[in-house]
Amino acid sequence: MLKKNRNLAKILDSNQPRIRNRAALIIRKIADNNDITALLSAIFKKGNRHNNGTLVYALQVLDCGNYLKEIFKILFFEGFEAKYMAYPILCNQEFFFAKKDLIEIQKMYFEYEKIAYKNDIETNEMINDAYVEYINYLG
Repeated sequence: MLKKNRNLAKILDSNQPRIRNRAALIIRKIADNNDITALLSAIFKKGNRHNNGTLVYALQVLDCGNYLKEIFKILFFEGFEAKYMAYPILCNQEFFFAKKDLIEIQKMYFEYEKIAYKNDIETNEMINDAYVEYINYLG
């Protein structure tokens, strides 16, 4: 099984979205947390920005508890579909984080505000809702 997962992780590096998406859907079905870093790497690959929603969808069934900053990075800076796939992760999973993580998320949010599309009210509300939920832990 481990060898199969390594092969799937390599496939996530493909430049062809259909191939990446198939690998992501298999990873979602297998639900092996060892694939999280490979998925995140593929999600943040420069050329995948508007073709990574399925990759984020695969994360939904994995334990992302140690990846709060990465999930917020998706929510703030990735494409429309990826944002909508990341939001349920933030709402439905438990995360482990420190104050410094929240400070970094706050900095990302300030960067997001500079580029936020003012006409995309629904997306902005979703992002603000998730942000406020976590940033309240700063006190």
